[in-house]
Amino acid sequence: MIVGVAIGYLIDQNQEAKNEFTQEIIIEPKYNSTKYIYDFVEELENNFDDNTFLKKLGITSEEIESLKKITLEPLVKGTDVLDNLQERYENREFFKDIMEAYDEDKVEEEKFRDFYRHHRLLLVFKNNSNEMSKIADAILNYLKSNPYYKEVVNLTLQQNKTNLEQNRKTLSFINS
Repeated sequence: MIVGVAIGYLIDQNQEAKNEFTQEIIIEPKYNSTKYIYDFVEELENNFDDNTFLKKLGITSEEIESLKKITLEPLVKGTDVLDNLQERYENREFFKDIMEAYDEDKVEEEKFRDFYRHHRLLLVFKNNSNEMSKIADAILNYLKSNPYYKEVVNLTLQQNKTNLEQNRKTLSFINS
């Protein structure tokens, strides 16, 4: 009897995991937005109780009920850290020694998040439904709609266009 209950419990647990659907999204933060993205994801669970916030996202409280869990974690690659340090300090050999001595358990800590180029946004749903892609799209669109980062993107694009035009004029001058 006890063995049967234990086996039944294990089957129920596996059945629940079988019905879960996971959506994995790889994010590459730009313009020092890593902290903003992590803060946003950490506050999402609290914000899902706010109907005004859900309206901003364009989803309903009924649709959000299918979302079981949401997490964000860095995709840890030592080369990302090394490249970041090289950009900052331009001494690759020194940082190779540091990377060989780093502690595996510490590399995912908050202070290192901005060193990593890619981050995994994991959405776990209770069942397979149309809400999966709608919720994922709503979250990504909200992240992209931040006015500060929109302005930074526009300024960066303007600067790149100006630099490109100056380079063309320089090349034209050199050619003539």
